[in-house]
Amino acid sequence: MYRIAICDDEKEIGIMVSEKVNEYKNRKSLPIYVTIYTDSYEIMKTIEERNYFDVYILDIEMPLYSGLDIVKELKNRCVVCQILFLTAHNKYAVEACGQVTGYIPKNMMNKIFDVMMNRVFKILNDTKIRSVYIIETKKSYMKIFQDDILYIYKNKKYSYIVLNNGECLKERCGIKELYKKLDKSIMFFLNRGIIINVIHIKNITPKFIETVDGYKITVTSLRAIELKKQVSEYWSKIL
Repeated sequence: MYRIAICDDEKEIGIMVSEKVNEYKNRKSLPIYVTIYTDSYEIMKTIEERNYFDVYILDIEMPLYSGLDIVKELKNRCVVCQILFLTAHNKYAVEACGQVTGYIPKNMMNKIFDVMMNRVFKILNDTKIRSVYIIETKKSYMKIFQDDILYIYKNKKYSYIVLNNGECLKERCGIKELYKKLDKSIMFFLNRGIIINVIHIKNITPKFIETVDGYKITVTSLRAIELKKQVSEYWSKIL
């Protein structure tokens, strides 16, 4: 089920966009649930309560919180979603396209709407193919793609997730508990304190493993053999 939020302070516009979404839903036979907001405060409240949508269709100029304010809050919370801006002003075009999936001029709704929705659902479908891992705290909610993880290591009460962009994320849970949530086809539990992603392994020897970023991990010869087997199985399915 895809959840879509529409927010426009003009009730008629919100209803019109909802009808366009439902028409698109019926043509494409997609499982879509639509919620309409006419008050930007109400949709901002859902974000603060961590009740997120897959797609946000937002008016840019609204009382209290603008569409840009809502996007900023979603980005601050690292929410993975698709955003379309509704606008009556072409001056926002460049800014909107730089921050979101696309924008829909209200005077070109009939011409542009399906094009933008096709773009949104192509991205959503591509995203769903990739396994994600969710890190959630009282203040933030973050989805990361598991194939972006290089390795995970344990340090006291925390597990540290190292990504291929160099970022290191801290998760307050044991490494065994974290491993249960991972895609076992790409993640290998190397030892009691290390999980490694087979996608990012550069070299395997009887004594150590090297990842693509140059990180070397000591390993027993038996675990090296088992890891080689999983690496071989993974790439035989891909290539």
